[in-house]
Amino acid sequence: MAWWWLAGAVFPLAYALMMAWLWRGWRRLPEVQPAGAPLTAFTVVVPARNESRHLARCLEALCAQDYPRPRFRIVVVDDHSEDETAAIARRYAGRGVELLQLALLPGAPAGKKAALAAAIARADTPWIATTDADTTVPPAWLRHFDAAIRQTDCLMVGSAVLFEPAPGLWACFQQLDYLGTMGLTGGGMAWRGPFLSNGASLAFAKKAWQAVGGYGGTTHRASGDDMLLQQKFARRWPHRLFWLKNPAAAVRTPPQPDLARLWRQRRRWASKAHDYHDRRMALVQAVAFGVSLQALAGALLAPLWAPAAAAALLAWSVRGLTDWLWLRMLARHFGESRSLRCFLPSLVLHVCYVVAMGLASFGARPYEWKGRRVR
Repeated sequence: MAWWWLAGAVFPLAYALMMAWLWRGWRRLPEVQPAGAPLTAFTVVVPARNESRHLARCLEALCAQDYPRPRFRIVVVDDHSEDETAAIARRYAGRGVELLQLALLPGAPAGKKAALAAAIARADTPWIATTDADTTVPPAWLRHFDAAIRQTDCLMVGSAVLFEPAPGLWACFQQLDYLGTMGLTGGGMAWRGPFLSNGASLAFAKKAWQAVGGYGGTTHRASGDDMLLQQKFARRWPHRLFWLKNPAAAVRTPPQPDLARLWRQRRRWASKAHDYHDRRMALVQAVAFGVSLQALAGALLAPLWAPAAAAALLAWSVRGLTDWLWLRMLARHFGESRSLRCFLPSLVLHVCYVVAMGLASFGARPYEWKGRRVR
């Protein structure tokens, strides 16, 4: 019996230690504040494919930046959209928004990385900022990037991406999941572990992007314009990456309306897991998967095998307590405490989600994203 208890304690103990490590990293991460007149010039690139529902709101937020207008350009890159995306972008021409259509370029390149690369190649500013066409950036978004660049001497900087408030358990679950992801991003970055990145809120020096070969070597994945690029930066300049944990720099995006769309989105993210080179990220994923699998499998086997019940109880207890403390801290930091009201059902959903995504990531089957079959 002692042997079973020892085996059952491995993943819960590792999970608790991992969360303590991330918590300490989050506390170490400085909160940079804008100060003085902004100096950095940006080209803001917005890759868009079939985003007619969201693009106008995205551009309104970008045009309303609390940043000197001569110091930033806005470029929408239309990736062969089949709706009114290009027409909406043209309506903002009078407000300085530029439109680049991949279909009109030589060879008609396609895909998000091609869209970003086309705009970056034409940019005449030293810094590039990227966001997604379905996001809303805060007014001080570029000011915070400028502050990080000047105060930390970084070559790449990101900030939090959270969901817009929405009713219901489904939206609440996604918000808590994202809060945990942001904590992992910031906590890992404090230990110089570039675990995660999000192209919905990212900025990098153009010369550095050119020095690492842009998106070269990552085009076999439809996803990864953020994480795989960040890995290339980290291998060359491990001390020159930064992440803004300031709530005022957090970008918002709509939650996925149903399980099918969420699954497709997360499969797209998981598809690049095989290309991660940081062993610490692999360890984090393995520990999270292991404790979740123990909790789920133990609960299912508990009626048939007594040691499974004990293993499940330990896994659920450790995950529940550590996640509650972790998410409560992050929710308070980002002003999302209302999301904690659905913590318990979200915990159950998240355990199932981690196990399902972990198993799905072992395969490399094509999936559909915005009308395309991709890997």
